[in-house]
Amino acid sequence: QIRDNLWYLAKEGKIKILDYGAGKGRLLSNIVEADEQNEEKLLEKIDYIAFDMFPDDKDYCENILAKAYETSEKRYFNDINTLLTHHDKGSFQVIIMCNVLHEIEPKDWINLFKKDGTLSSLLAENGVLLLVEDQQIPTGEKAYQKGFLVLDTPQLKELFNISS
Repeated sequence: QIRDNLWYLAKEGKIKILDYGAGKGRLLSNIVEADEQNEEKLLEKIDYIAFDMFPDDKDYCENILAKAYETSEKRYFNDINTLLTHHDKGSFQVIIMCNVLHEIEPKDWINLFKKDGTLSSLLAENGVLLLVEDQQIPTGEKAYQKGFLVLDTPQLKELFNISS
């Protein structure tokens, strides 16, 4: 589903993507693997940048970045200020948060999503936030310090003030 959405968003040309909470880089790994099997290459349509607050899986992610782009230089970040040194505010057409919202303390969400928040300031004027969250947390997922907070569609719609 993510791949299909990225193809749709890249129909006009190359798009710059920030994978916020990239972890081991599974999203990019899946894109690379799918490209190996398909004639059309999504990787040619995306400029993928990875961000993760926790450096635990940095080596995994950087290896996947190097496989996809020959280098991970200026493509992997653990610090927003360092990311902003190399990538301007408003320069990302897509920000993807895939199974990461439940790892962030809810009190920190406002700083991410408010008008001049971390993510909203990185997103291009007509950019898209692609939020993907499991409804059932698989074994091994990290929780913020008070446990898990899992949102379903109605709660996400209310959080982001989306009407049908």
